[in-house]
Amino acid sequence: AALVTIENTSGSTATSYGLLVKGGGNSSSGKTFEVQDSSGSSDFIIKGNGNVGIGETNPLVSLHISRDTASGENIALILDNNNTTAGNTIGMLFRSAVGSTNTDFEILGVANAANDMDLVFESDGSNERVRFTGDGNVGIGTTDPSEKLEVDGNVLVTAALLSNQENTDVDTGAET
Repeated sequence: AALVTIENTSGSTATSYGLLVKGGGNSSSGKTFEVQDSSGSSDFIIKGNGNVGIGETNPLVSLHISRDTASGENIALILDNNNTTAGNTIGMLFRSAVGSTNTDFEILGVANAANDMDLVFESDGSNERVRFTGDGNVGIGTTDPSEKLEVDGNVLVTAALLSNQENTDVDTGAET
């Protein structure tokens, strides 16, 4: 059974709070809300300036997540989409307003099938720019790369050392 239960039983449809915490001041040193484990270590904190810390007692930005990697677990954040349909996506959106226009950049995981996910980078209105496929291919300007690196568009190379299995010079065709 829960140690503390907060429930609205008034039946009112008016704005109500399940839990309202006030205080802590309007600074990074003031604590507005904190959750501690049984040993008194802070698991979750909201500072007076609105910064949230998960596993971090002094959050430096809006959301600051820290993880003790001594346990071997290095993942600090999981984004999970429980939709089991192929083609479903999960991702993050980075947005910055320039004037009255939003400039967006998205990083998405696109589920193709069981144990097959692509990592996709999109910008400005969901225009795909780069795709890393589950089998290790990389596509720039293409959504279905069939080689380790496939580029649809011009490539500028200022210096390169290229060879193939036959050790043939790619410029002259002569064996090296």
